[in-house]
Order: sequence, then C-alpha cells, then structure tokens
Amino acid sequence: MGGVVDGPVEQVTQWLRRNLGRLERVDDHRTRLVGSTSDAWWFLPHLVAIRAPYRIVQPPELREAARQLGALLTRAGSVD
Repeated sequence: MGGVVDGPVEQVTQWLRRNLGRLERVDDHRTRLVGSTSDAWWFLPHLVAIRAPYRIVQPPELREAARQLGALLTRAGSVD
C-alpha cells in the first residue's frame, strides 16, 4: 500500500498514526507513505486524515476502495 502526499514529511507525520506505515521524504514538498497492511478497507479511512492532496500509487485494490468510499461520501453529503 502506498502513495505520495503533497506535503513535507514533518507535516504529514502530524496527520498519520505511526503504525500506518513508513514515511519517506521524496523532496522538500512531497512525502511517500508505504503502508504496513494489505487490507485496503482498514487502511483507507486513515488516509482521510491527510490534509493535503495525495495520490494512491499502489495497489489497484486501494485505488478502487478509495473510489467506492468517495462515492459513498458524496452521496452522504448530498441534499435530496
């Protein structure tokens, strides 16, 4: 599980629990998150704590779970 956050590692550290995985500095403005689990639905809700743009790099199952969760959240926020 992993992705890249548009934020410095010092900032990203404040948003995520340590047991989620390893944070690696890409450069002064980007951080790589390497997850510590293979369970996409467990991992995904923790990513919501990130207060910066990020991209899920792998695996495809995590990207699909993110799309499904996004759709659920969009529906939950809709006024009917």
